[in-house]
Amino acid sequence: MKLFKHLAVATAVRGNVEDNDTYYNQCQAAYLQKQGLTVDPKMIIRDDCDKGEDGRAALALVRKWTNLWNADQNKFIVPYYFPDGYEDEVFGEHTGAMSIEGIDANVAHFERLTCVKMKRISEAEKDDYESVVRVNWDNKDDACSSGIGRWVHTDNRLNMRPDCYTWNSGTTVNHEFMHTLGFLHEHQRADRDDWVIIHPDLEGTSNYGKLSFPEWEDLESPYDFNSILHYYAGHLPDGRPTIGMRTSPMTPAAVDRHWPMSAEDAFQLSAFHGCEMRNKCAEAGTMRCGGPEHRCQNEPIGYSCVCAEGYETVIVDEVEVCVDIDECAAVVNPCDGAECHNHEGGFSCGEPVKEVHEAVLMIDGTGSYSSHRGHACQALEDMIKKMKEYHAENGEIYRIGVSLYSDRYFKYADEFTRTTPRHFHIAMPITDTLGMSDDDITYVHNQCLLGLSNMWNGWDAREDVLSGLMWTRSAREMNWLENSTKSIIIATDVGFHTKESYGSNTNQGTQGPIEPPTSFSSPHYETLHDLYIYGENPTQARGMYSYYPEAPVAQFIFESEFKIDHLFVSLTNPYPANQYLGLLDHVSRTTGIDVFTSTSIPQQFADIVGGLKDFLDTAVTSSALIDECALGTDDCHADASCSDTDEGYSCSCHEGYNGNGFSCTIVDPCESLSCDGARQFCAFGACACEAGYEMSDGSCVDVDECAIIADSASVTSLGDTILVPCAAGATCHNTDGSYECDCDGEGWEEIDGNCVNKKAWKQVQTQYTIRMHKVNGHLSRLLENLPTTRFTRNYIRKMIAKIQELDDSTNEDKYFCDGSDQPDVGDDLMVFDGETDCKLASQIKSSLVSASRKWACARGSSDRLVRHFTKYHRQFKNRMCADE
Repeated sequence: MKLFKHLAVATAVRGNVEDNDTYYNQCQAAYLQKQGLTVDPKMIIRDDCDKGEDGRAALALVRKWTNLWNADQNKFIVPYYFPDGYEDEVFGEHTGAMSIEGIDANVAHFERLTCVKMKRISEAEKDDYESVVRVNWDNKDDACSSGIGRWVHTDNRLNMRPDCYTWNSGTTVNHEFMHTLGFLHEHQRADRDDWVIIHPDLEGTSNYGKLSFPEWEDLESPYDFNSILHYYAGHLPDGRPTIGMRTSPMTPAAVDRHWPMSAEDAFQLSAFHGCEMRNKCAEAGTMRCGGPEHRCQNEPIGYSCVCAEGYETVIVDEVEVCVDIDECAAVVNPCDGAECHNHEGGFSCGEPVKEVHEAVLMIDGTGSYSSHRGHACQALEDMIKKMKEYHAENGEIYRIGVSLYSDRYFKYADEFTRTTPRHFHIAMPITDTLGMSDDDITYVHNQCLLGLSNMWNGWDAREDVLSGLMWTRSAREMNWLENSTKSIIIATDVGFHTKESYGSNTNQGTQGPIEPPTSFSSPHYETLHDLYIYGENPTQARGMYSYYPEAPVAQFIFESEFKIDHLFVSLTNPYPANQYLGLLDHVSRTTGIDVFTSTSIPQQFADIVGGLKDFLDTAVTSSALIDECALGTDDCHADASCSDTDEGYSCSCHEGYNGNGFSCTIVDPCESLSCDGARQFCAFGACACEAGYEMSDGSCVDVDECAIIADSASVTSLGDTILVPCAAGATCHNTDGSYECDCDGEGWEEIDGNCVNKKAWKQVQTQYTIRMHKVNGHLSRLLENLPTTRFTRNYIRKMIAKIQELDDSTNEDKYFCDGSDQPDVGDDLMVFDGETDCKLASQIKSSLVSASRKWACARGSSDRLVRHFTKYHRQFKNRMCADE
């Protein structure tokens, strides 16, 4: 007798039965029972029962998980936890700890593929949420099961035996979580009869029964044999499949679940919860709310705007934007009787607000510049006079200061204990130029000369620009104002030190980090003791940085640092230009930089004076640039970092996440896991074996299914015989990676690869069903070979529709229209040996034409079906068979 082969089961990755995997609350169960469906009493939860407005509890009224929207992550959050002790559960070779790892790996893909994120929380955190999912193995008589929809009177219950994460190629975990999210089985859809036939013994059960509208929420997606919510087809004792193909009831439904979920599963989940995967704010651009200073907030559909202070939202062309509030137009004068002046984002009282420009000339006070003090201080005098002219022209306020810094190695005693100290830094406070008289300007000139004479002198070396900048924008003596446009103009002739450029000469030992501090808020610089500057360490020959005691350092510290709108670097040598163009990589809270060169130090100071107006105007432009990262108005994902750029900002996902920064998802562990052993593949973050094999010492070895069947053979009314398919009427023979059943049981017969009970088979078998069974199988084979195009999709759709019409046109007994049921004499019409797709399509057409003439009994149906099948084949031949 012919042997027929089956899928491997039991310890294989696919084939586990989920026939009784859904819990119902009392209302849901009552409604199903009212519809004539049977609900297992063990699967009814005795609370969390809220009826609908009409007094009934339809499954369409399940609560969705839309109560916790996270705008930063653009996701609905579904919290789940494992109670204490679950990690210690054991089932076979699987532990609760292994299950937790497998479940976490599976549900992480919800975030990657949909707008729902499963968030793992601790049991202690569960009271912080209105609804949570409790994952445990409470029911030891059950394996993998879940409630339907979100519950609020009690935790959602997810029963997970420690081996559930391995079931059905890993799809069972997400199958059960989809139930928790409100979904029933794909094969319970209202339109399922167009695609599958459910075994009569199962049609009345709660996990197979069809739900009609409105109990089933129609999301307008096609029937999906790849859905993780579709049961695999098994066989009942009569040999008939639990779920058969509509056009061939004896053929098991061609279910092929896609891990971690099918494309339609992902689409339906987002559609069901009314949300979009895309980052709507990022797509809309920086002006989406009227400007980058406003925060855009992703909503499930579209976005909303959180306006900056002084702005309000309005709807313009059906889009929400932020516009300035005219406070001066308010009924109550905000200036208490004084003249009110409105401006973008605010208002002022009395005189209109004027632009305040502040510039600091930062000069290397040592080396070559010690002999050019006159040029430096004359440049300062000329800049003051120019600023006074600018004020006369536009009425704006101009302020200037000087910062002198050193590039020398020096000792602690040089600045703080010598009778005649030499300084590493001297600040000339920023002063308003408007009220300066000629005598004031002369005084400033002389102070500049005096300051430069007190700087440490010596040989040229690379500058300590980093510390110099830190002190310049932070020293109390600099006298920066809060609301001003700030620029620093650096005059130098050499490059500057960084940790990398200083190299092995650093040798700091225990003195602290060798990375130069770029900000008082830099990491690891929490106290004044942590601040250090360029110089010779008292205990080391030539250390790069030294600590200073708190008291001397404190005199230079401001409570906060000021953001500098623009840096201008003037060089007398072009070689360090590229290094200075990268200066912002080492300096925080600075918007822009320009670098230019002059032919000599005297010319350098002349160029600085000549370019002063351009410098100040450029700083104004830079000050208008918005740092979305600092304001928190960027659209970077919660698992990404934000970096300010000249064009706006950029986002980059954190380590362990993939994406463009606007959307980040957890890295699929299978992307980095090598499972290249024989018959191995990666699933849910671990190496697994192909069906029919199991892991042993890192290798996949054959499973002896027959031994398993012999130990556990049983047949139940729910179709558990998928686990023991040879138990009823066949003898099992183990093969490599599978097994075969010898259909030798009394009263059983092998027909088309299935071992079936003869009596049950004869009750449903006619010449028509035999014909259509074969046609369906070969049509499926043809469709698998065809490319996915609009034409082939339409061809498939039309063929299936007409086959359904043919089935509907037959008589009740599926006999010939004259009432007989004689064997088919047209042997050629039953041949499907076409070597090409075109030949096979021709044979299928001929068989369908013949069947239409013999079994389409409804009036006019026979000729109509023959015309359509012939027409569809002609179209197929013209499009797909041009070369034959």
